[in-house]
Amino acid sequence: LRKRGSYEAALRQFFETQLAAGLQHVDGLYALMRNEENSAFADAFALDWIVRFPQMSAEAESEILDRLLATSDGRATLREIVRDRRAADLNDERRRTWDAVGIIVDFTETLRSLGDGPGIEPAHFWHLRARLGDRRHGVPHAQLGVEQLAWAIATFRSVFPAERRPNTVTPGDTNPWDATDYLSALINRLGDDASPAATEALVALRDAPADGYTDVLRIAVAEQKRKRVEAEWRSPNLDTVIAVIADRTPTTAAQFLAVLVDELAVVQAKIRG
Repeated sequence: LRKRGSYEAALRQFFETQLAAGLQHVDGLYALMRNEENSAFADAFALDWIVRFPQMSAEAESEILDRLLATSDGRATLREIVRDRRAADLNDERRRTWDAVGIIVDFTETLRSLGDGPGIEPAHFWHLRARLGDRRHGVPHAQLGVEQLAWAIATFRSVFPAERRPNTVTPGDTNPWDATDYLSALINRLGDDASPAATEALVALRDAPADGYTDVLRIAVAEQKRKRVEAEWRSPNLDTVIAVIADRTPTTAAQFLAVLVDELAVVQAKIRG
């Protein structure tokens, strides 16, 4: 098929027939959306199919959404259609799926519309986790910004109080301790951001009424401050290093300030003596 130049047409015929029929399980779609060998085809198909087949099954839709959320072009396409899809007549599961997509790609408008409608439901937490694609702590399909992370943590920490994982085998992955694990992962993800906005968000979350996540937030704030110091540090040039070693005239304002403070300490010690 590749040699005859018919590979793309064959793939389209094979998959689009199943999508148009609304089959719950689309044979081969899982592999196509994850196989990097056909990544160019998969990206193009996903962009096309999410628009052309709005009534595909929820299972097929989830596979295609996860592919789209992993690319900038895919997120842009979803941003264009997400409001119409959320306004469509969908069952609860698909509605929550598109709400989660909206939180990722159209945050402000999605929160506004949820506030005017059914509001945030506990089930939204699991749908958001699924669409981010790191249920098993793998590489997420999409990254949330500081505002989105702070909102998710603040919103769901009261819905899912912190709970330890029991020392026994447990069924499923939507247990209270699974929610605790994922909220802790979101806190750590916010802590990995060394920006001032992330620091401000973490501090606000830490200073909220204490709960089972407060200690995790305290640790994240402390580690994030260290990361900011490391990220913002700039090595001095050679002239500055030589001036320090040889005790010469400072070459920068910061170096002058450091020398001045050091000399003042010497003077204060002499006065006290």
